[in-house]
Amino acid sequence: MNNAVVVGGGIAGLVASLLLKKTYSNVTIIEASNNLGGLLCSIQDNYGMWYDQGTHIPDLTNINAVDEILFGTHVNYRNDWHHFSYLPNGNYYQGEWNLETQTVSTLSFDDTIRSKIEHDILSAEEIHPIVNLADHLTNRFGEFTSNLVFSPIYKKLYGQDLQLSDLASNIGGGKFFMFGHERLIAFDKMRTRELKKNPRFDQKLAFHTEQEFRDYMKKLTPKTNSYLYPKGNKGIGTMIERIIEQVKRAGINLITSETVAKISSSREQITSVQLKKSSSSIDCDYLFWCAPPALGLISTGQKITAGKITARKSNIFHFNLDRPLLNKTSHFLWSWDKDDPIFRITLYNNFRSNGENLITAECLTNNDEELLSAQQVFAELIKMKIIDPAASIVSRAEQRLTNTFPVPNLEFKKYSEENYMRFISSFKNLGISGRYSGKVWGQTQVLQDIYEQISKI
Repeated sequence: MNNAVVVGGGIAGLVASLLLKKTYSNVTIIEASNNLGGLLCSIQDNYGMWYDQGTHIPDLTNINAVDEILFGTHVNYRNDWHHFSYLPNGNYYQGEWNLETQTVSTLSFDDTIRSKIEHDILSAEEIHPIVNLADHLTNRFGEFTSNLVFSPIYKKLYGQDLQLSDLASNIGGGKFFMFGHERLIAFDKMRTRELKKNPRFDQKLAFHTEQEFRDYMKKLTPKTNSYLYPKGNKGIGTMIERIIEQVKRAGINLITSETVAKISSSREQITSVQLKKSSSSIDCDYLFWCAPPALGLISTGQKITAGKITARKSNIFHFNLDRPLLNKTSHFLWSWDKDDPIFRITLYNNFRSNGENLITAECLTNNDEELLSAQQVFAELIKMKIIDPAASIVSRAEQRLTNTFPVPNLEFKKYSEENYMRFISSFKNLGISGRYSGKVWGQTQVLQDIYEQISKI
């Protein structure tokens, strides 16, 4: 086989191209932007400090062919990477920190509310059919708890004008957009342990501590997680640079700032891909698509399932401080507090070990909302007792990424699932990146899915 084309130059497309190069003589990557790597990158402020664009501490996929692309050989594992068996995290909720887990705890509510929540967890009846997220959460926790706990969290994530009934209960069979809100912390530790022996309550309740969870997982599987982060001070962008170097050494053709205008086919086989700007055509024996399937359908002239897709803006604030962070253990933190604008926090001091006092805070807003200021976010981090009130900003950077955080409403579910199924069923020599299939979402699962698809060619 001669020619493979990969559309999309993020980490999924880069890894896919290297896997395809083992089978195809000629592999071409087509990327719409000027740069490869997608959202997995690091940025630098004017003081020379490096920050990651989001929380990215990858783990081993346990597929040798993929892990060697990502991390190199076992020698590289030891020499070039920080290793972690788990990622210490926590969450901020109702003005309080829980540094054990990202799962919401209901223990801070007063006795009357706690009693109502615990009663609902024990007595919630199954609802069929489950049409939306409101049904799913009510099925597990009852209407009272769903409205009290979860509705404010999802409004914070996806917009204040949304209701739980507007959101999908799953997309492509997965609940990847729920950020771990499948369970709650309730009852005391002893009662929780006993209840979790029953499968019905195990799916509703979380352990109170990280150690309890890890002990539980050891009984289920001997496999332990292994997270890796590049040594040095350039952040996760170092990994992307290394992968791009592999792509170049492999002789893979790189076409940036270009999109696909037309996909030609014969007898359910893609035969060529025509570029939009240059109008040039590339012969294609296999196409791997790491972009929204709707764009692929348009390129084939097929009908798409249309819909208004809403996506939120990611406002990312990076700070270099003159004092150490007050939190000296967590790698990253989540904020589920409805009154706090911050969504996710990365604390570099606790996993880079370079002596730099760096922190990143990410906030979600609608694209047309008034901009949050760095001063507002900095003040919030002080209020949350992460930053020393006496600390000053040495340097900083900020990013405003519009339309990067899709809202998983019912329209989005219909749009994404139908377009994926129509596109993937049209051709026998087509693969689609796992994230766009809706089957998997996390980076590790996406790369495992890509390997499984390509290994079947």
